Amino acid sequence: MLGGGQPLPETRQGFMERVRDLLGGRVFDAKFMAENCGRADLRGVGLRSVSANLGVPKPANLGAPSPGADLPWLAGTKSLVAYRIHTILRLHVLSQDAAAGFEGVIDGLQ
Repeated sequence: MLGGGQPLPETRQGFMERVRDLLGGRVFDAKFMAENCGRADLRGVGLRSVSANLGVPKPANLGAPSPGADLPWLAGTKSLVAYRIHTILRLHVLSQDAAAGFEGVIDGLQ
């Protein structure tokens, strides 16, 4: 989709280089960071639970039939929540060195 129809790189290293090129440099998997940060309340739960346990504000569901409706999250909403999770983990949960250790690690691509 973003690669102009080019085939995926053959190696993990090539894939990560392509990801960095497309996303502008540093890449982090916020859900993986949460799973492995040492907090039991962030392990084995979904993105919504991770965000709730970290105190991330709930995103507004545009077009929800009622204010409390729990609609499926769209890709943009998930991206915003993942960004907020990453920020809280880096600023309040992990040390700088520990956070840096997650750079380039994407769950399932190790």
